[in-house]
Amino acid sequence: MSMYSHNSHRLVWQLAWKDLRHEWILSICLIMAVAAVVSPLLILFGLKFGSIQILTNRLIDDPRNSEIRPVNTRTFEQSWFAAVAERPDVGFVIPMTRKISTSVEACVAASRTTSCKTKPAMDLMPTDDRDPLLLQNSAVIPAENECVLTRRAAERLKAAPGDELLVQIRRIVANRYEKVSLHLKVVSVLSDRAGSNMVMYVRLPVLEAVEKYKDGAAVSRYGWPGKRREAYPLYDGVLIHLAEPLSKVEELKLVNNSGFNSIQLLSPEELSRLAGLSIRRPGVTYMIRVKHTPVGDSAVATVKQRLRGKNATLLPWVMPLQAQLIDTQGQKITTMLFASLYQEKYLQSLDMDTIPMVLGRLAHSEAMPENKQQAVTLQLDQEGRTLRLPLILTGEEERDAVRIAPELAGIFRLLSNREVIYDEGEEVFLLSRKGYGGFRLYASSIDKVEGLRRYFEDQGIEVTTQADRIRDVQELSRYLSLIFWLIALTGAIGGIATLAASLYGSVERKRRDIAVLRLIGMKRTTLLRLPIYQGILLNAGGLALAIAVFFAISSVVNRLFSSKLAAGESLCTLSAGHIGSLIMLVLGIGVLAALVAALRITNLEPVEALRDE
Repeated sequence: MSMYSHNSHRLVWQLAWKDLRHEWILSICLIMAVAAVVSPLLILFGLKFGSIQILTNRLIDDPRNSEIRPVNTRTFEQSWFAAVAERPDVGFVIPMTRKISTSVEACVAASRTTSCKTKPAMDLMPTDDRDPLLLQNSAVIPAENECVLTRRAAERLKAAPGDELLVQIRRIVANRYEKVSLHLKVVSVLSDRAGSNMVMYVRLPVLEAVEKYKDGAAVSRYGWPGKRREAYPLYDGVLIHLAEPLSKVEELKLVNNSGFNSIQLLSPEELSRLAGLSIRRPGVTYMIRVKHTPVGDSAVATVKQRLRGKNATLLPWVMPLQAQLIDTQGQKITTMLFASLYQEKYLQSLDMDTIPMVLGRLAHSEAMPENKQQAVTLQLDQEGRTLRLPLILTGEEERDAVRIAPELAGIFRLLSNREVIYDEGEEVFLLSRKGYGGFRLYASSIDKVEGLRRYFEDQGIEVTTQADRIRDVQELSRYLSLIFWLIALTGAIGGIATLAASLYGSVERKRRDIAVLRLIGMKRTTLLRLPIYQGILLNAGGLALAIAVFFAISSVVNRLFSSKLAAGESLCTLSAGHIGSLIMLVLGIGVLAALVAALRITNLEPVEALRDE
């Protein structure tokens, strides 16, 4: 049975081929008709696919299209950058200093003692590892003593990779100009695609140093002079001891527009619990406090001014702060609380005792025996900010809390509002930067730009993106696809009708021959394959001709527009997957058109051959 089936398939294929070859003029006409329908569709789809592919690739390849830029300057904390960097749709983000502090002058220096006569102005931009703008524009990520220039900046400076630049930073202090200089080595020059502005890309610490100097502060790293920005204390409240109680009106005046929010008369027990104090001198003690934001010395001075003439004693107060001790291996030793310890300068004439909760477990003393001293790091964490202070741990006495001077406690409290660092060389607490004025951010792909834009706008951050351009390309792709499929559908319907009519007419012309084949024993199901095979052969021939025409025309189109195309780009092209899908589709259409003729064969009976005789 299988041998019969194989032979019948082969016989039908031979009959279909020989019949088409016998009517070769008609067959050629049908093949050309199929090619006339398919080749314009191939060229149209090739142009659509090629142009959209070029636009999409250019969007993807140009990192500026995935860039998101803030419109307005505002303060962005380090914690904000840490949260944004963890988002999967963010490919790269780096803080940006205030725009006003990024302007510098530069020139190529023949030696480190050379000064420049002409120094073009340019902007500094921060960069770091994985910066897509640099990596995708043939540049190397610079080190801290290096820089990368845009093409325009390099042309103005007449600089090339390997040259050393003299960068000058100016500021105005007390109505006089001051300037300092910095030497940076050029490691790369960006391609034109990276932008046409006068920009120098440097590491973020360089940009921070420039901003710090322009703000009037000293930059010890580069030896730039200026003022030292020392940290200042903030307090959560003030203890007030008076000989006589205040009236309600006086209490209200004390907290009205003073920076404090509430006032409370403390009992001796509450005073002991809050401040660890016991005051023996007759009188009353109040606590004025803030709700959320701590206040500085100016608020304490305002309260003192309003209590003028009442012989009041004011003691700044900071709520207990939790900290950790870290050993040299980075392991946590213990967690502790810091509370204010009121020294003699705060006591004035008060007859006051401090309740012995603890007395220093920490000290800077070097007088202890070496075997009882341990170098540790005190770490405080407040509102996402961290302060580390190197200390010498002496003794092993366990206490509930550690008493420190109110000024030191106030500086620790400042950490909740500002970044604070400890300068070991000068043994002083300094203000670090409060935040950043902007950012450079790139989405992980162009498809993520719109989602990030909505995310920032929900946070009240107005940004500019290339979302409109990306959306235009995506909409163009959809519209061109819609137009193509409408034309293709029309062509397919016409092709099916033409081929079906031709095959049906062929069956009608060969009714007697088909009936004879039935009469000599060929099965109806076998004969059904005859028009189907002919439809496949005709469509295959037409498809082959159409593909040849497509490749010929596409090569001409690509050659005509070669000056507008980059290397590897084609305006009219099809992928192997597209051609494979097209072959399956066209052959399927041939089978569908042949079914009409095949159904006609099922109605032919062998007796028709005898009737004709």
